[in-house]
Amino acid sequence: MQGPPAETTGQAPGQATSGPVPASAGPEAAPASGGPASPPTGPVAVPQDDTASKAALAAAREARTAGNDALAEEKWREVLQVAPQGPQGDMDAMEASRMLGYAALEQRDPRSAETFFAAEAILARRLFMSGLISARRLTDAVGRWAGAAGAMGRSTESDALVRYGWVIRDRTQAAASESILNREASTEQSGSTDIRVESNSGVCVTEREPLLRSRITCEDEAGALTEAMSLRASQLRAPADREAVDRREAAERARKNKKGGGE
Repeated sequence: MQGPPAETTGQAPGQATSGPVPASAGPEAAPASGGPASPPTGPVAVPQDDTASKAALAAAREARTAGNDALAEEKWREVLQVAPQGPQGDMDAMEASRMLGYAALEQRDPRSAETFFAAEAILARRLFMSGLISARRLTDAVGRWAGAAGAMGRSTESDALVRYGWVIRDRTQAAASESILNREASTEQSGSTDIRVESNSGVCVTEREPLLRSRITCEDEAGALTEAMSLRASQLRAPADREAVDRREAAERARKNKKGGGE
């Protein structure tokens, strides 16, 4: 695997920046919003304070630049401890997990690399499903998890994750095409079916690291792997189905040709 690219610690897309409406303002005085209206009596959302996790990420970056890898790893682990629950904390934890995965590779520790790259991908999937990161960010994370799983001898999971990344990419491109061309994009080649395959519940790599247990569960991991394995099963079946259709069509053409030649 290649070394880690430059860290990105920017604010999550779509993060609110305006304060709450004053209590004295009635519903008619509330500013217009493009999103769904919130209940008038609902609680005011408290902004996530990720100051500590952002500071730890910055300190890790400085330590890494200075060649102090031990301090950098300590700070990345600190991020997993202090990052707040919620999307912004998940963004910071995702970045720290990615860097810890690279650090484990440099230390020739594939077991830890698989753990942290799996954590990164699971957090990326959660953020992607909330519309907070791009498909490219998710597919990159899934690719790292696939490579780490392969290094640990998990060839089936690795193959499923690779295909999962392809499907995410292809469907995102198809959706963009549909939006741009104002027409329904073709999904004929996606191989999508209703096949459902349950992943091995005995495999839970994220349970290996205590720092991850408050943020990622084995159910989160099983959900991602189940989705990937189901997509793999549908794609493996699709070519066989296509071959059967091709054989039937060829036989029908031969029958018609023979009938036409005899007339």
